Amino acid sequence: MFETILSYIIIAGLAVFLFKTRRKPPDKISELFSFRKIAPDGLIDLDGRRFRLVLEVDPINLALKSAGEQNAVWNAFRSAVASLKCNLTLLVQTQYLDLSEYIRQQKAFAESAPTEELQDTAERLVGFFRQKFEESAHRTRKYYIILRHDYTLERNPLISARRKKEEKENIELIARQELEDSRNILTAALSPVGLRITQLTRHEVLQMIYRTLCRQLANIQPIEKADYAEAFCVVSRSATPLIKELLGGEEDFSEEETEGESKKNSNKEALSTRNG
Repeated sequence: MFETILSYIIIAGLAVFLFKTRRKPPDKISELFSFRKIAPDGLIDLDGRRFRLVLEVDPINLALKSAGEQNAVWNAFRSAVASLKCNLTLLVQTQYLDLSEYIRQQKAFAESAPTEELQDTAERLVGFFRQKFEESAHRTRKYYIILRHDYTLERNPLISARRKKEEKENIELIARQELEDSRNILTAALSPVGLRITQLTRHEVLQMIYRTLCRQLANIQPIEKADYAEAFCVVSRSATPLIKELLGGEEDFSEEETEGESKKNSNKEALSTRNG
């Protein structure tokens, strides 16, 4: 009897172990898509008192460095990560190489070149890059460090209720301070070895999210043109103010409004005279 019960327990334990659904870890990248707000300096506010800061890293070619320089880079990176107070996510993103801004600058230079030789050189350069850009879609890599801060209130009986209330009121300030401290630690540790770190602004964060969600479209239509075409609007913007401005109806409307107000005032004066 005891052996039968023991065998049942072992079988049940094996079944639970084999068929147990492992919990999938949350995706640290897709959480950026559901942001509550993004500050002008790039601080991302997510639901649940979570804050993120995205840093872009300009890479270096380790293959061109000596063994001692490579060890120095890795040691600097390890010491910087070990010194951080918050968690981080390393993101390597493949994007289409966009040369449209460079081509536009060279085209503007060609139009305002002081000599014909410089103008001819700039035009040939524009034609070369435009042909290369249109023939094949070249790709480039972007390297990001996403600093994560998830606010959790400490359940410590030694902490007073007043201090806990102050922490709740200053959640964003505390998160900003911690994330900026981590950014400064990374910058101070990686800059001497040639790794330049730049904090993304609000516009740059939106561009990164846009390129992540719409990789094919981002190469053809920038985020500014997509926004102008109301690609992100649930309800289309009304064109009535624009039409009124083009037709010059705003002045007529103001004149009609003033005439209507004068008529109302005259009617009120007439009524007050009769009542008097």
